[in-house]
Amino acid sequence: MKILIAYAGKTGVTERCAKQLAKECTTATLANLNEKQVSPENFDLIVVGSPVYSHKLEPSVKYFIKDNEKSLQEKQFAVFVTMVEEDTFDKVIAHEIPESLRQRAFAMQQFGGEVNDLTSFGWHDRLVAKAMVKLESKKHPIALRLEALLDFAKILKEKEVKK
Repeated sequence: MKILIAYAGKTGVTERCAKQLAKECTTATLANLNEKQVSPENFDLIVVGSPVYSHKLEPSVKYFIKDNEKSLQEKQFAVFVTMVEEDTFDKVIAHEIPESLRQRAFAMQQFGGEVNDLTSFGWHDRLVAKAMVKLESKKHPIALRLEALLDFAKILKEKEVKK
């Protein structure tokens, strides 16, 4: 089974998660959607990964989903997000992933998030991110949830072995 892990991000957190997933799956191909266009046509299983900023997916991920929605409906599909504001996961997924793909997805998971390097953000986004981290840190630890990533990887490996 050929697996595509298509992802994008600004700070490297989502990329680290995508690379860890690829290590767990022997047939995975990584594609940073901010660096290159990729077609899902030659793959059996598509994993899309994105950070969430202000309740939205990374624009290149949204374009990839929109441009390939029909093809993605014909493939095995999964999605993961990295996000600090964890309690909005369901809302974000409902708004950002088309219903046809949500219904077909065999896995949708959020891995938590980190805020280490905001230099790629503009001044306004940096201000919003800092305020959000301050607010969210009162609710839960701000960190990647490694167990969620490993659970997701286990699901991918099971799909990879079945084919």
